[in-house]
Amino acid sequence: MYFQAMHFFYGLGAFISPMIASPFLLNIDCSPFIDGYTLSPGESGLSDNGTVTIAPQPKIVDRAIHLSHSKEAFFILGGIQV
Repeated sequence: MYFQAMHFFYGLGAFISPMIASPFLLNIDCSPFIDGYTLSPGESGLSDNGTVTIAPQPKIVDRAIHLSHSKEAFFILGGIQV
């Protein structure tokens, strides 16, 4: 009986946690800002035949981390567990 209850509440937490955390998270992809990216002439409207390489931009990633309120989501979920 103990293991059934333990697995039930584990599954319940795995089901509910994303619903609690999703309003606090940003829905943007930060990987181009972490890795850098390359623009080809067809994508960016460049007139020459060369490509432009954009370096990684850690300031934008820091801003996205600041705008995401993931700390609050972790505090809420931790408070529920306690």
